[in-house]
Amino acid sequence: MAMVNRFHVHEDAIDILFFDESGNSLYSVGTHTGRLRRSNIVSGLTVDEPDMDGQVIAINHQVWNSWKILLRSNDHYYVEDHKSHSRIELTAEKTQTRDFFELAVFSRDGKVLAAISRTERPREQRSYNGQDWNAVVSVWDAQTGTSLWRRVLDDNVVLSIAIAPDGSRILTGGTEGTIRLLSVPANEELLRLDNPDSSSIYSVQFAPNPASDQILGVAGQPSPG
Repeated sequence: MAMVNRFHVHEDAIDILFFDESGNSLYSVGTHTGRLRRSNIVSGLTVDEPDMDGQVIAINHQVWNSWKILLRSNDHYYVEDHKSHSRIELTAEKTQTRDFFELAVFSRDGKVLAAISRTERPREQRSYNGQDWNAVVSVWDAQTGTSLWRRVLDDNVVLSIAIAPDGSRILTGGTEGTIRLLSVPANEELLRLDNPDSSSIYSVQFAPNPASDQILGVAGQPSPG
């Protein structure tokens, strides 16, 4: 018979949820608080709330015994090693404003970090329906904090992002039904797929096999009108 436990670990919604390597603990991050908590899988009780000195934005928990955690603190972003607690700050080009990350994801090996933010469109490019923003993809070397590139898209909002298992490509999905495949080394758009009914792309994924070219996009309700 299946065992069902209820966990009340956050006052708000949960943004990140995963088991540890042993399967005995459940880790979760609150959407608005950004706090990381560990719960006992049997009792359902919170047993630990690590002091992260910042809001947790993304976690790469696929690196055995050495997670990479993206933290936001005082409008600065840091990559912290969960085991050693050492951290590095993400650098930005002097010509660009500091972005506010809406989404972020690590590559499987924790070496590459990609994030989604938004930048305001020039006044002459703004539309009558209030779409005054462009989505921005930013990529860093997660081991050094060095900015690799920053690319402004013509999408209004990007809802999903994924990195290929080998860290060489990025997928994005937006509110206007567009899926983009980007090259990490070359900062080039390799492929663009437009959903015929313009429904939003809420999730994108690569096949887990690094040798596979299969990608997946999950669409939602068609846009009004």
